[in-house]
Amino acid sequence: MNWQERAIRYMLVYFVLSTVLVTWRYFQRELPVRIAELQDLEAQLYDERSNLSIELQSLTSPVRIREWAAKNGMIPFSGTKKEPTTFEAPSQETLTIPQPKPLEVETRWN
Repeated sequence: MNWQERAIRYMLVYFVLSTVLVTWRYFQRELPVRIAELQDLEAQLYDERSNLSIELQSLTSPVRIREWAAKNGMIPFSGTKKEPTTFEAPSQETLTIPQPKPLEVETRWN
């Protein structure tokens, strides 16, 4: 094989590879635009998450819950009337704990 045949082969390989790369780039031409759109959407979602987190913290703050409880007629524990009381022990029938089944092993020979 002489240098001219090798040069022709190299040119053909170069032509095929460049054609493949140009074709690939053609099909991927909208990719940078799509990436920019997705980055903008990601930034919007982060902002929305931050705003919702702040709103959640304001809605579930202890002061807000205390105000809601007072508005709905709930009394703080520190302000309730406390009375001593006695509790009866449950009967023995209700305290029975079911015993686990014993371990069973079955051997099958084929």
